[in-house]
Amino acid sequence: MYFYRANAHALGGTISRPSESVLETQASVSLPTTGGCSCSEAKDFNHKGLVTFKSARVEVNGSDFTHPDPKSGAQVYSIRVSAVIEELNILDMVTADRVVARLTSEHAIHPTNPKQSESQPSFIPLGSSFENLRIAGQPVEVEYAHGTFAKQPTYEGFKKRLKSRDLECSQRLIGSGIAKNGKHPHLQPLRDRYDALLKDPEKDGGMVLCSIVKSLKPRKTGELEVHGSIIVVPHFGTIYLGEILLSQSTRLMNMLRLEMGSPDAGSLAVGFLEGTGTGYPPQ
Repeated sequence: MYFYRANAHALGGTISRPSESVLETQASVSLPTTGGCSCSEAKDFNHKGLVTFKSARVEVNGSDFTHPDPKSGAQVYSIRVSAVIEELNILDMVTADRVVARLTSEHAIHPTNPKQSESQPSFIPLGSSFENLRIAGQPVEVEYAHGTFAKQPTYEGFKKRLKSRDLECSQRLIGSGIAKNGKHPHLQPLRDRYDALLKDPEKDGGMVLCSIVKSLKPRKTGELEVHGSIIVVPHFGTIYLGEILLSQSTRLMNMLRLEMGSPDAGSLAVGFLEGTGTGYPPQ
């Protein structure tokens, strides 16, 4: 038996300025612990002209493979979680023709010999992408780090690479591109967290905050401030791209998250995914 944990939503958040309002979560689904499949769609969303999209679809799927793994005899359980948002527009400052968030996971559980079971599910964000992403009217070229996660697609594997001072892995940590100059105080805790994880990957239980984004290249870098996978837009806010939160039991992704400041303020998440699970009873 396997306990699935998979959730997805296309968009949700709050606006505090110019007036307080809540963006009810759009296209949201949750997978039963027993597995199965579920999907949800939303069309022509328009929140007071501030946030719009043409369509959104999310899907969660959890199932076991028909045949066991031929090498170990373990039963392989899989999860696929996805969200696709078309023609996204946030305050005419963040736009994209298409936002795709995708996360797949596999977990091999031996029915009679726990020692032959994989201790953790794998996860791969391959397929997650932005099409024609523009920020403040500027095209932003995104380079993805899908290969980093494909090399060792487990939380334990990622943490081992951190312990071995693997440069490719450490550069995926959110905070690696933030300078220590104190220019943006709200970003300094991320830089501090990055420094702490490099010294001790087990700090705070080994919770890892990383990104599938390898680099961001706006057309005019002088107008937008790039800090790794984060973009700060003057008089608008901070944009986080391709966030992934990993722990022993957590696999979360925010494809796009905004913390907006003056004159408009609020918090938005676009393309949220969760996909993981455990054998029952847990080993």
